[in-house]
Amino acid sequence: KKMMPEFMTADPIEELNSSRKLFGHSKTLMTCLENAVKSLDDNDRFVEYLVELGRRHQVRPLKAPYLEVSTDSMS
Repeated sequence: KKMMPEFMTADPIEELNSSRKLFGHSKTLMTCLENAVKSLDDNDRFVEYLVELGRRHQVRPLKAPYLEVSTDSMS
């Protein structure tokens, strides 16, 4: 809940299981990962995609510990 302001108001945490916002974000994340994997064979396209993704996330209050949690969950 701390990582994503959109979900900070979900109380109790079980509400997240049926959250349409979380479902939508999950689909977006999977699409993002799919696009990244598809562009792996084209280095310029891959870098361009990641730079754009980073640009879109600049407005978020991301902190290093949050990114570490995300990294741990994907490895």
